[in-house]
Amino acid sequence: MKYLLLLLLSLSALNASSFIWKVSKNGVSLYLGGTIHVLKQSDYPLPLEFDEAYNASDVLVLEVDIKESQSEAFGQLLLKYVMYEEGKSLRDDLSPKVYMQLKKRAVELGLDMNMMDRFKVSMIVMSLTMVELEKMGMNVEGVDAYYANKADEDVRKNLYLESVEDQIQLLAHMGEGSEDALVIQTLEDISELAEAMDEIKESWRRGDEASLYDLIGKEFALEFPKLYDEVALNRNRNWLPQIEQMFETKEVELILVGSMHLAGPDGLLDLLRKRGYKIEQL
Repeated sequence: MKYLLLLLLSLSALNASSFIWKVSKNGVSLYLGGTIHVLKQSDYPLPLEFDEAYNASDVLVLEVDIKESQSEAFGQLLLKYVMYEEGKSLRDDLSPKVYMQLKKRAVELGLDMNMMDRFKVSMIVMSLTMVELEKMGMNVEGVDAYYANKADEDVRKNLYLESVEDQIQLLAHMGEGSEDALVIQTLEDISELAEAMDEIKESWRRGDEASLYDLIGKEFALEFPKLYDEVALNRNRNWLPQIEQMFETKEVELILVGSMHLAGPDGLLDLLRKRGYKIEQL
């Protein structure tokens, strides 16, 4: 499980802990929280510890500028990279058997296969996932968007760990060389998505990073090691120097990233622990 869920993370237990930590070294601290990018209305209110960290911070740090990623310019740039050039289509990257499996599921979801033929596999699997999530009622802003809007209202400083162009490049090339396997895994994931999201939400809300990694990251890292490195591990390593530089500022940062970036071996929490930072869960 897996690829789709990792991307939602690339939630009602009794435990008081949450998926947010205070990170300290040499008397300087910041807050690091894991998000889920889309939620149900019933998932609100969010755990109080997120507000606690937000109120104790001066700067909100997100993976990417959400407003920019929702702009018309972003959409046009994204299409440039995730659509096939003239004369090529999705059929060229999938075996006939897998293509027919995908077509069958697309028809069931009410999607236009002729339109989908123009897009690379990365966009296909994301589109299938979002359609399924909307059917489940998961069409409300996630944790990162919620606090991005709150920061706007409070006129709070925002920083970003990567550009929208970085994320477009990630999407444009994601899954290249493993298109069949990625589509097959996606179709399997969709059939289990509702049950899986309930388990993920429970692990998230009680702050259980080990459980979350076991649910999603562990299997994905074994089955798609190259893709796992691209989506999670390499980005963690790219973000780490930026996070460490934040300990040199007078401001207190609240950093919100997809939850899987915090969990498991070589998650940000593990990387920071190895560098001598004190990690305290709120």
